Amino acid sequence: NGKTGQLFTIDENTGVLSAAAELDREVHGDKIDVTVCAVQSTQNSPKASCTEVSIAVTDLNDTPPKFSRNMYTETVSEGTGIGTGVATVTVTDPDTVGQVSLVIKSGADGKFRIDNTGKITLTATLDRETKARHTLVIEASDGIQTSTTSVIVTVSDINDSPPAFTSLLYTFDVPEDSPVGTTLGRVEAVDPDEGLGGEVYYTLTSTWGSDLFNLDLQKGTFTLLGNLDFEEVQLYTLKVTAEDRGDP
Repeated sequence: NGKTGQLFTIDENTGVLSAAAELDREVHGDKIDVTVCAVQSTQNSPKASCTEVSIAVTDLNDTPPKFSRNMYTETVSEGTGIGTGVATVTVTDPDTVGQVSLVIKSGADGKFRIDNTGKITLTATLDRETKARHTLVIEASDGIQTSTTSVIVTVSDINDSPPAFTSLLYTFDVPEDSPVGTTLGRVEAVDPDEGLGGEVYYTLTSTWGSDLFNLDLQKGTFTLLGNLDFEEVQLYTLKVTAEDRGDP
């Protein structure tokens, strides 16, 4: 009757029950109950007897594993320690045969591994300044069927890079008759960190010459504060320190 009647046929003479359609355990379940009736026809009064037949549907490994998402996204600090879990993927397989295993097919860069519970952990330190985003392709396999998903790991910044000057030595040639307020030159340091960690300010740490030269702490430019005299001093050596505004 009903849907089971569409799945099976019976030979009215031999009583052999046969499948009339392809069975799918994941759709129809692992057991199907069928009512079979035998009818004896007579001219006066037909007689019938019915019985229940329970059919067990054995499983085949015919359904691929399925991830709970097509894409996972996580944000991880570049200061996260090795061995820390950074993401977890969830995969299911309705088949009862075959065991699901997980591997990172691409994008690990020697920094990530996955176990068969779906947990992804760090195997090496991250560096946002080197690579700010990692795209992992995860494959699930039950031995026959496979499926994939992506895990996007965005690396957030910590203040781990000091400012670096673009040159170890800067030289400025200045005529001794340059007026006060003249811009003499500029030093520059860069910091790849984000936010305040990438904002650089400058400090003139040498005291000699500080009465003649002013250093703009944000721009790194030197301007003249007083009059120069070549006959008295021909060379000034100044020391500049660059720091960022990050913490630490």
